Amino acid sequence: MPHHKKTDSPTSRAQGQTRAVQASMATCVVLVLGAIAFVDRPVADFAHASLRENEAFYAALTHIVDPIPVYAGLAAGGYGIAALFGVRPGPRGLIVLRIAVAILVAIALKEQLKFLFGRTWPETWTGNNPSYIKDGVYGFFPLKGLGGGRGYHAFPSGHMTAVSAAAVSIALNWPRWRWAAAVPVVLVAAGMVGANYHWVSDLIAGTFLGAGVAVAVHRLGRNGGSGFAALPRARQLLQDVLSSTLASRSRRGGTAPRPSSFLDLMGFPISCGFWRRGWGLLARTRRSG
Repeated sequence: MPHHKKTDSPTSRAQGQTRAVQASMATCVVLVLGAIAFVDRPVADFAHASLRENEAFYAALTHIVDPIPVYAGLAAGGYGIAALFGVRPGPRGLIVLRIAVAILVAIALKEQLKFLFGRTWPETWTGNNPSYIKDGVYGFFPLKGLGGGRGYHAFPSGHMTAVSAAAVSIALNWPRWRWAAAVPVVLVAAGMVGANYHWVSDLIAGTFLGAGVAVAVHRLGRNGGSGFAALPRARQLLQDVLSSTLASRSRRGGTAPRPSSFLDLMGFPISCGFWRRGWGLLARTRRSG
């Protein structure tokens, strides 16, 4: 009897990925609902009653996240500016760019979800916000965050979203560092619970959100190519438009010359060639290091 070997076709891989996403979303919903019903309030009561004397320590752990959005913004902005002048990142640069994009997208999404869910906090800590400990308020007030300030921005946790997006992105791109990448996630979660800054369900939702965005960006970047093929054409189109604008102004009585680069137009006495050579030197230095 012939033995049929299973083939790993693109369709089967896509179906497997879809099932994995569905399973992850279902797991997240179950864990969040379970925490809301049975875990959030007991943990908040315990943290308020037993951990307040160490609040400074737990609060310090939450600041591990602080540099992550800054570095992500600088990386994405730097590569974006370089792309305007036709500089394409190498393989390592693309990995850094994917990680930065994942972090920034995750942060943007969690902000919209905070507005949507409008959840109050365990403790009062900003603008006399209503809280469970001070006022006995526990619940979701959809869209209340649009006009109620940060007092209704508990769900999901932005700290866990950012640190999870960074950690999962690092683990996907450098698997041997996956355990080290998990350490900040655990420390930030412990800080959030110990300082009573967030509900446990907020942390679960933020973790799944950051991890999900990291996986999505990783797959898009891996399967969709570098995405930089059209940048030289985009740069040329931009310069053509700017040159046409200056020529139009010149015909109306001015004497504006054709700019040699976008930087010249912006008033910088530096040519694009200078920047291209600088970026090229930096890229060669990184590869040789």
